Amino acid sequence: MRYSSPHLKRAATWMMSFMLAACTTPAVTSEQPALLTRTEPQCRAQIEQALGRFLNAPVSVAPDVFEKDATLLLERPDPRDASGRRLDGRILGRPKTYRLVTDGQRCIVSGEKSSEHAVLTACTCIAQTQRRTQS
Repeated sequence: MRYSSPHLKRAATWMMSFMLAACTTPAVTSEQPALLTRTEPQCRAQIEQALGRFLNAPVSVAPDVFEKDATLLLERPDPRDASGRRLDGRILGRPKTYRLVTDGQRCIVSGEKSSEHAVLTACTCIAQTQRRTQS
């Protein structure tokens, strides 16, 4: 079987396209689930501010948020009528899931199924696997 020049050119073009595509593929981030080492008031306020911005609503979190688990589920408040009574059957949608991750240097809170994310400069965290090995 004899290979003609057009076949070799086609194969070389295909290989070059493949190699260029590999060079332009974004690098996989090394973010891992994280836990806060301590929840200082400034850190907690920054978490509440970020989550409030994501949900477009005020958010309050527990003092030990992200200290035991890297995942946080937030439900929207129950809808109420003008006199403050709950409107049953009006809760639409599922709770939103947020994760605390680290890239080894920064703590980042992000929406699990969205592009929402915020770097938490007032917080200190470690990878969740490190916390387990230290215990």
